[in-house]
Amino acid sequence: MQELRDNLNFLVSVSLASISGLKFLHEKLHEVETKERDAMVTIKNKFADTDSINSDDVCFGFVYDNVFKTINEAKYTSCIRHNKDIVVDIVRIKSLLNSTEQYVDRRNSAVKSISECENLTIKRQRILSFISSDHEQIESFIADVCRITILLKMLIGNIVKLNQDIKGLNIELQLRTDEQMKFIEIAEEEYTEYTKQHKEQEK
Repeated sequence: MQELRDNLNFLVSVSLASISGLKFLHEKLHEVETKERDAMVTIKNKFADTDSINSDDVCFGFVYDNVFKTINEAKYTSCIRHNKDIVVDIVRIKSLLNSTEQYVDRRNSAVKSISECENLTIKRQRILSFISSDHEQIESFIADVCRITILLKMLIGNIVKLNQDIKGLNIELQLRTDEQMKFIEIAEEEYTEYTKQHKEQEK
């Protein structure tokens, strides 16, 4: 029982830390999305001067630490008979956060490569190409960040329920901060709107 309690306490702690990390990433992504949208207006305008685009506003790297990858889902298999969703949720969240980390790494590598380009003409072309490509991906990536946040909220909720169902478990449940709770609300609203828009587009 003590081992399970310790493992679940650790899972809650890591889940909350992951929500905070996603909140910071979410803010940066929205910042970049706005600047890329403005840049795309200039890029698509045949008469506009693309030299007016400030690459420093868009071509910068993200800092992201995927702490959830330290979670070993095998340690939670004993929870299945009480709640079959917990291990499934852990595996799903790990997979999505691994994809998040890979996206950030690819983007950072691309930005680093552009910054190291010494030919100014080629560098400018690569900046414009990067903005166009990243702009196409960033909306769906923001939606993924929101989806993961919702899944983390659900996981913590399942752990709370587990604490109620297993007599003597007595997990030391950490409370979400006001900032985390506000971010979860924003993530839920944005993900609902994103899925609604894409369903309408598919009609």
